[in-house]
Amino acid sequence: LLRVEERLDARRVELTHDVLGPVVKASRDARQERESKLVVERQLAATRANELETRRALWRARVIASACAVAALAAIGSAIFGYRSRQRAVAAEQQATTEAANAVTARRLADTGRAQAQAVMDYMLTDLREQLTDLGQPGLLTEVSQKTVDYYNGLPPELMSVETQVSKANALANLGEVQAYRGDLQDAKARLEEAIGLLEPLNHAGKLNLANQIDYAAALRKLTRYVFTSARFAESVRLCERAEHLLESAVANEATRGPALRELARVLNAKGSALRFVRPAEVASAQQRAITAADEADRLPPKARRPGFQAAQYFSRLSRALVSTRPEEARAATEEGRSRLARFIREEPSLHSARVEMTRVLGDIAADQAAEWNFAAAERTRNEQVELFAEILRVDPKNRMMRNNRAVLDIRRAGDPANTGEVQDLNLWDGNFAGVERVLQDAVTGFSFEEAGNFEKANRAAAHGRLAVLNAATGRDREADEELARMHALTKDLPA
Repeated sequence: LLRVEERLDARRVELTHDVLGPVVKASRDARQERESKLVVERQLAATRANELETRRALWRARVIASACAVAALAAIGSAIFGYRSRQRAVAAEQQATTEAANAVTARRLADTGRAQAQAVMDYMLTDLREQLTDLGQPGLLTEVSQKTVDYYNGLPPELMSVETQVSKANALANLGEVQAYRGDLQDAKARLEEAIGLLEPLNHAGKLNLANQIDYAAALRKLTRYVFTSARFAESVRLCERAEHLLESAVANEATRGPALRELARVLNAKGSALRFVRPAEVASAQQRAITAADEADRLPPKARRPGFQAAQYFSRLSRALVSTRPEEARAATEEGRSRLARFIREEPSLHSARVEMTRVLGDIAADQAAEWNFAAAERTRNEQVELFAEILRVDPKNRMMRNNRAVLDIRRAGDPANTGEVQDLNLWDGNFAGVERVLQDAVTGFSFEEAGNFEKANRAAAHGRLAVLNAATGRDREADEELARMHALTKDLPA
């Protein structure tokens, strides 16, 4: 009933009977409808699949876009952060450079300030100290020296170079010397020993240059003042000999010869004072060497502030050393010393140290006059001494050494005739025993120190001994015994 033919690449169905027409048509329509529906469904499915794929692609695109946006934001943030970091780094670098420059400037300023402070300290340790000493201002000198020591004590350890340690030792030695001069023996001992304790290890390690060795020798010489005041004369000589040895290289060097000779003269003068008690035959040689060294130092740089003044202070001790063996030379030395000192006193009335040394020269002259039984001349010379001591103690009333020497003068004023061995002629002031007693009582009062040293005790004992002789000579035996007891109480513990 059906015949299928292929025509023109198309499939055709031919009906052989018309009864099948409606059926076939209906079947065909149903098939076509079904096929259409299937095509539509396929298209719809494809559309849905495409839509789903599109949605997925869109989601992926959105995710990617979001990721890109995030990445872009991160990149932008990173760029901003990097830019700001770079700015901060540049600013930090500039700040670091500025701070480094400021640090260098600050360090330079600190070094400059420290150098200026060191220069001020050096001035206080040398020129100012010398001027205050010459003008008789040991109180102010003590304060200045203490301030200098405090400055060095306040420095951090990393700034304590060899030069700084030497400067600190100089400050301590200066303070100790002026304390010993004023009679503060225990404080003086502590300061001087601390100064030597700083310098000795440096010298042992070979760290002291020639100028520093001069400073070390000066510290040893200053220690002799305390040792001498404690009546340890042999030790004082040994210290001076150590100082001499230290100065040998500096004296031999042209650059340091002037300062070294100036210090050597001081050392030899101190040595001569101590040699009087241990090897008196060597005193004159030491004092002559001191004068020669001081005179030569004045001709060398650095220029002396008062040429000839240092040597002028040594003639008195030379005279004492020569008086028993070469009296004519001793008298010439005394007159030379007096002439030099008088010139300095005329030129500088405020020169305290010249007045101090002049009291010693006048003491030598008065002793010579008394030895020749010229007591009237001796008394006039003693009166000159009294006036000088009054001026000295007016400037520095607490100076124990000068008070001690003033009291010794009273003993000599009262005892000049007794020094000749004529006890019955103890006083030639027209029998004025009361006047002699008054002078001796003034001497006892003058020796009334707290923590008196051995010298002061010995001198006060001498005053009590003279009072005992005076009382015995005038028939006051009980008073004489009391004075002798006081003398023995003072001398029983003194070294031989």
